[in-house]
Amino acid sequence: KLAMMKTVETAGPGASVNEDSKDQLIEFRMMSCLLLATIFGFLGSLAAATCERWGWVIGTFSFGVANAVLLLNYSRLFLPHVRRRFERQLAGISRQQDALLQEVHTVQRNSQRARVV
Repeated sequence: KLAMMKTVETAGPGASVNEDSKDQLIEFRMMSCLLLATIFGFLGSLAAATCERWGWVIGTFSFGVANAVLLLNYSRLFLPHVRRRFERQLAGISRQQDALLQEVHTVQRNSQRARVV
């Protein structure tokens, strides 16, 4: 019975699969942009250092460090596509919890009926 409920729950995620691939593309783009910004920030600071532009060295190095911090903490950022993923996971877990509670109540009722008879 529980396996039947699980197949019903997983039967309709067609839109979810499309959203997952879209979210993965967004995540790849964000991480790629952060990585490129980090690399070019550090390269820019080296180029500025060779030209002895010390203000630019500090600025571009700080830019690279800031992007590196964002890249390292990417999983903790509260981004729209991450929120959508968490909401989908929460909805799935809630459905599973409801199904389990319903099954427990059914078993309890059947158990009580068996004692009465």
